[in-house]
Amino acid sequence: MKRVYVFCEGQTEESFVKEIMYPSFWSKDIILFPIICSTKREKSGLKYKGGVSSYAKIRAELLKLCLSHKHEYVIMLFDYYALPSDTPGMDSFHKVLHLIKSFT
Repeated sequence: MKRVYVFCEGQTEESFVKEIMYPSFWSKDIILFPIICSTKREKSGLKYKGGVSSYAKIRAELLKLCLSHKHEYVIMLFDYYALPSDTPGMDSFHKVLHLIKSFT
């Protein structure tokens, strides 16, 4: 069984993975693990999730996830129209094309 970690923007995307995507992938011997992007970490260890406000937060969490799962698959599920305005090379018209080009 292949493992795929789905880096999600928030709870809505996590629910979509669990309720819609999971059954289809399971039948193909692929198990999905949704992981919500942490937006803030407290010194006490408490993490806040969802509602990403900057590209730096996405990048930092994605790098940690990829480094901890080097021999498995990591994909992203974010609302492209709500990506932070500081995402490199992004403008409202070219967001989707930029994402496709960046992640392939």
